[in-house]
Amino acid sequence: MKYEDKVIIKSNFTLATADYDYLSLLYAPLMGPKALTIYMCLTSMLSRSDRVSIQYTVSQFCDLYNYTPNELNNSIKKLEGIGLIKRYIDIDSYVFILQPPLSADKFLTDGVLGVYLYGTIGEQAYQNIKRHFKLPKLVEQTYVEQTLAFDDVYTDKVGVEQKEKLADLFGKKTANDVVINNFEFDYITFERQIIEDFIPKKRKEFKKCILNTAYVYAFDEYEMASVVKDSIDQLGTYNMANIRKKASVKYMFIHNAAPKLRNKYGISDYKVLENISTVNLLNQVITDDAQTSYFADYLKQLDSLYTKLDGKLSRGVINCLIIYALENNEFSLPNNTYLLKMADTWENEYGIKKIEDAINFITESRIKQRKANKTQPNKKVKVKQTEEWVEKMTENIEEGFTTL
Repeated sequence: MKYEDKVIIKSNFTLATADYDYLSLLYAPLMGPKALTIYMCLTSMLSRSDRVSIQYTVSQFCDLYNYTPNELNNSIKKLEGIGLIKRYIDIDSYVFILQPPLSADKFLTDGVLGVYLYGTIGEQAYQNIKRHFKLPKLVEQTYVEQTLAFDDVYTDKVGVEQKEKLADLFGKKTANDVVINNFEFDYITFERQIIEDFIPKKRKEFKKCILNTAYVYAFDEYEMASVVKDSIDQLGTYNMANIRKKASVKYMFIHNAAPKLRNKYGISDYKVLENISTVNLLNQVITDDAQTSYFADYLKQLDSLYTKLDGKLSRGVINCLIIYALENNEFSLPNNTYLLKMADTWENEYGIKKIEDAINFITESRIKQRKANKTQPNKKVKVKQTEEWVEKMTENIEEGFTTL
């Protein structure tokens, strides 16, 4: 996000006292203190009457809470991933819709969040948190409940249509589960390895369980099928609770530790952008034969650029800047005057100092460009393949540039 971008915050719920415990004890260890602070700041900016904030600019928000745009953007992404925010974008305007936290019971029994919390804080702290939220039994086992139901006492005179209107009027506080796509997992291949008759009737829930569990424990289709085959219950179906337990046992046996949560783009993954040679960098980005004839000139120019920016930006950020400039200039390298001005803007206006900051900035630019292309389909746009650059570079990062 840029300083001039506009933001509106919306919500249809009010945080209860227990929610603050859920956020500080369950969510904060996973997403970090900055993301927690941003979430609390966003809730405080809502109007008490309609739960909608006034329109802010990113600059106003950052000045108010002393954050840089990239710190704000990174925290928002963490909140999105963990299910506490939904983000909508329209070119240079954002709407953040806040989501309520899961209850302690749902969080701790969740096949994703509960597992990552355990792996992050360790068994002792995890058990302490469970005891903190565990409520004592209010009635001894010798007693049998005989409480009357609502319709045993009262007559329902409210029609279905009225009920729907009332539900809309008062709002529904429904916490969202974490969404995991797990595109790398081939569910069809997995399904071929198991017995279809044993799949529970709730197939959507079963598929979600498989994708989430495979993601958390990094199991492939065949490893996941092996886990599922050992999870048949007394009814002759694959039991989803058993699947999670079996997966946990198998992972612990192999790794002797619980899985830990990490950002998709870890700092160590960017080492290749710090160390890649200039020739290899240009080969990765420029595929047009007409442009490759300028490589010798580009190499001299970039050698000078690295020297001038030495001590101001890291090599990795400079490389990101070069990639961005090439893809926004029809893969022709602008002169160093232009690049130095761009570097100054990145550092001082956008607060880009780390490689992850540069990745986030380019990703946001890609989203805005895609939106602009949809609204102005006939307008000629200089940017080419911006959507693909992060994916392309990430693939090369993961492969360690073995093809070079």
